[in-house]
Amino acid sequence: MARWALSPIIGDGTGEIVAGQEATTGPYRLLVSQYGGHAAVIPGDNDGTPKFNWGICKLNDAAAAAAEADAGLDSRITIFPQLTLDHVLTLAQRNWLITRVGALGKPTGWITAGITVGVALRIIGRYLESNFDVDWMNILD
Repeated sequence: MARWALSPIIGDGTGEIVAGQEATTGPYRLLVSQYGGHAAVIPGDNDGTPKFNWGICKLNDAAAAAAEADAGLDSRITIFPQLTLDHVLTLAQRNWLITRVGALGKPTGWITAGITVGVALRIIGRYLESNFDVDWMNILD
């Protein structure tokens, strides 16, 4: 099952990644992209720079496994548990999500009892793009 992630954006918008400076050079991309196959949403401004310093993506199974196995995984990367979109978040899962969304500087009052993974992802994605839908990422399913 593909997994969802929130990740900071890295790169400087150039076409070349310089060895030893991978996080600051090359195309704009999500930090979590280093683990492999993914589909991402990184909205841009008119000048081609990202509108935000983070994005949302869906990782394929191999990339999610590689990210989870990396003991040095950047603490700014949020990888969602392997749950279906209709899974209702438990109290512990809601508290975890409140912490992670709050770290992005976004409101968290909407993370309440009864919220599903799918609804949570749509709301988070709509911080980036007003018409975001999780179905945009079905290419990885």
